[in-house]
Amino acid sequence: MKTFLLVITIWGFTAEKEWVYVGNNIVLDVLMPIEECDAMARNWVWRENNENYKFIVHCEEAILPAEPEEKKETSL
Repeated sequence: MKTFLLVITIWGFTAEKEWVYVGNNIVLDVLMPIEECDAMARNWVWRENNENYKFIVHCEEAILPAEPEEKKETSL
């Protein structure tokens, strides 16, 4: 089953009138199914008082490390 993380990225508005990623993000370190993550992203509330910056809330699939294989004991 795929699991997801809620990610909030921060974007800035340039003099060229383009939104660009400023290199900052916040990750909620809670694994969840996509339905739960989407619901949380849709219901996220904040107040943006600066027209030159914005937050984008989205879900990213969590890439987890592979589980190590169990070592089999051998007898001599």
